[in-house]
Amino acid sequence: MQCVYLAPVPVLSLFIYMGLRSTMIFPLDDPISSLDRSQWHLSYLGWYDILFGVSACLSIVRGGIAISKTTLAIASTFFLIILISLIEGSKLGVESITDSLVYFLRFFLAFILSDWLARSLGVKIAEKFLIALFFVLAISAIFVYSLQFGTFNRIYAAGMSVASFSQIAAVVCLIAIVRKYNTILLISLSFLLLTFSRTSIFCFLLLLCVYAIHAKNSRFRVKLKYCTLIAAFLVLTSLLLVMAGGVQFDFITSGRFNVEEIFSLNGRVSIWEYGLNLFESGRIPISGVGYNGAPSLISDSSFIISDSTHDYAPAHFHSIFLEFGFGLGIFSVFIFYYLLVRIIKTFRARCYPAFFIFSFFALSQSIDFTFYNPKEVIIWSLILGIAESQWLYEQRAYSQELDTSKLNLSRALVT
Repeated sequence: MQCVYLAPVPVLSLFIYMGLRSTMIFPLDDPISSLDRSQWHLSYLGWYDILFGVSACLSIVRGGIAISKTTLAIASTFFLIILISLIEGSKLGVESITDSLVYFLRFFLAFILSDWLARSLGVKIAEKFLIALFFVLAISAIFVYSLQFGTFNRIYAAGMSVASFSQIAAVVCLIAIVRKYNTILLISLSFLLLTFSRTSIFCFLLLLCVYAIHAKNSRFRVKLKYCTLIAAFLVLTSLLLVMAGGVQFDFITSGRFNVEEIFSLNGRVSIWEYGLNLFESGRIPISGVGYNGAPSLISDSSFIISDSTHDYAPAHFHSIFLEFGFGLGIFSVFIFYYLLVRIIKTFRARCYPAFFIFSFFALSQSIDFTFYNPKEVIIWSLILGIAESQWLYEQRAYSQELDTSKLNLSRALVT
């Protein structure tokens, strides 16, 4: 693989990272339990971060990895916003500050690497690197699935949640559609289905419809037929599992299509109402409660969610807008503005799959916030780095084409 040749240690360290077992990352067998008891998102710093971080930093210092001016500006702005948030966030203790800095380094080192790989080797090569990492996650998911089948029948990769694994599977599906990687599409689509994540599947189908309508130089009927076939595959396979899959798949009709759960979004509506009440109460400082400190607003209260099985305190607000809004305060607007601008511009320019990545990230994270555990931060930063690189490349190419057209026009007028 060209990526390995270009940056061997950082790239190989990411393959190791994605292959880690849950017990190698989390101190407890159930990471959710530890999150529920914390006032901030724990970073779970480990040797895997040191291996990747040191190798990436050495490559940057030695000039093996070049940082673009745009990426440097984004990273500097984000780091400044985090530092401002730590004015209040420091009240949670030194460990929370350390975890905030680990999050920042974990995200931007991976972002810088993927952006550089895409600029050096091309976006398609960087996407293939991402797909290879997804297959590592998929293999671990099969292993976990074989161990838990019968007790928990939704597939997910080791060290990730069902929601985060479904999001990565959906992104790979969207990339495969644009690049016409039919085999990869079928495989990733199967993994997406087996997560039974309503949010990821809905967002995936929504963006698929947008692609059918908006894609440049495409025959609408052909694209619509393509979308219909994919939707039919998901529906028919689900029905087949319900009818012939046995009691292991009864949860599909009893849980996944439960009307009450759908309308309450599995308790998310109550969580968001609580968040809005917090905002209206004036308890949130203008600079936020700390980059990863939003969970303290739940753990310090008596807020409880009740469902059909048990009562529990949610680990977070299930929305990146509330998480970053409460954590970073008014300065989170800069991050949301960056994301919104990227979505609008890539949509107008029909810049696929960058548009898919930015928009799917915003849609999924606004409902299924999964941007806190180590693997989830790393894989999303790689995906966003590829999207950023593709957009900047096509933007420069468009500007050069426009300048050439203006030059040719001026010459024609002179002659």
